[in-house]
Amino acid sequence: MNCLFIATNNIPLSHAYLWFIVSIGILIVIARKNILLALIISSLVLGIFTLGINKTFVIIINTLTSLDVLLFSSATGIIAYIGGLLSESGAAKAIVRSLGNRPKISVSFIPALFGTLPMPGGAILSAPIVDKALPDVSPDVKSAINVYFRHVVFLVYPLQTTLLFLAIFTNLNLFDILAYIIPMFPISVSVGYFYYLHKIKVKTRKTRISYSILLFNLIPIILPVFIYAILQQVLSKTTALVFSVLFGLILALLIFGYKKELLINALKIKPHFFFVLTLLMWLYMEIAMQSLEKSLSLANIGFILSVIVIPFILGFLLGRMQFPALVGISLYLAQFKFIIPKIVAMSFVFSFLGYVMSPVHPCVIVTAEYFHVNSPSVIKRMMIPVLVTFAFGIVVFLLVP
Repeated sequence: MNCLFIATNNIPLSHAYLWFIVSIGILIVIARKNILLALIISSLVLGIFTLGINKTFVIIINTLTSLDVLLFSSATGIIAYIGGLLSESGAAKAIVRSLGNRPKISVSFIPALFGTLPMPGGAILSAPIVDKALPDVSPDVKSAINVYFRHVVFLVYPLQTTLLFLAIFTNLNLFDILAYIIPMFPISVSVGYFYYLHKIKVKTRKTRISYSILLFNLIPIILPVFIYAILQQVLSKTTALVFSVLFGLILALLIFGYKKELLINALKIKPHFFFVLTLLMWLYMEIAMQSLEKSLSLANIGFILSVIVIPFILGFLLGRMQFPALVGISLYLAQFKFIIPKIVAMSFVFSFLGYVMSPVHPCVIVTAEYFHVNSPSVIKRMMIPVLVTFAFGIVVFLLVP
């Protein structure tokens, strides 16, 4: 079909994508004033004009009453509150000091460490540490640093959920796929270091790294991961997640303290806001993916569009990795009838690069909210290192057989 006249509810494909782009524009513009209102309006516009009023209403009811969605959103709120305790108790400063007054290590290592946590909201946890480590750096740059270094670990971490899913979906060996992705890790770290950290002046004198203080203050962050790994074997993933972060909250109260003043001050991070924010982001993603799913019956679009361009664009527009990467692999399979680890790795990497600076990426939104800046300013600060890494990615995958 050269005219690409495939879409939802018999709407032309170009019309469906036009409304999708319009919804993103609405989201970006209104989010400068009110992110919650922006998500509501953009969700309604996209749903009504691509799926119809009835289908949109059903998605809204199903999403807002879904136990998994409510548990997931609750977990995000709890994690945000742990981040508040981390900041207000002085633990964030202690973590920075434990690294020997090495702010460049703090703002790259700690977000990356939290990036390995298989739970939402990790960007909120590392944001206070980045904030304390770089007091003289502008908030939009600190936001970009927090998001960028939190996610580069995805390029080397074998238990990243999207990577696991793609390996299962394609029936390929996880480590065969990862072997093609790993070269992008030192590249992305180097690009991030020279773009963000190279010129930062360190005014404090370096001291010895205190591993005991570092690990002690990270207990409420690290231990719930192991609890989650155990509980998800016997409970649903969202239920296991809530119990795990509640356990982390109890540990945080025991370690950081539970005086009334601390508990009240920790509410400055607005955990209730992050609950509602996650709920509305999930709603937007449900509507967006159902709109796009019916519009992706494309054929003969070529190798480059399938595993580079489309995963990157969808990652950017959706703020997700799994769906864009899966779309790229599916389009490739539909045309070439076979799949190899290199193709899966390409679809993963380029969906990742779009996703990491997406205006609807939860980490971009919550980090911008924490530092009191708007998402577009964060994306602007991330664009150059991401696009440079994108260019390196094309070169790497062309050179690797």
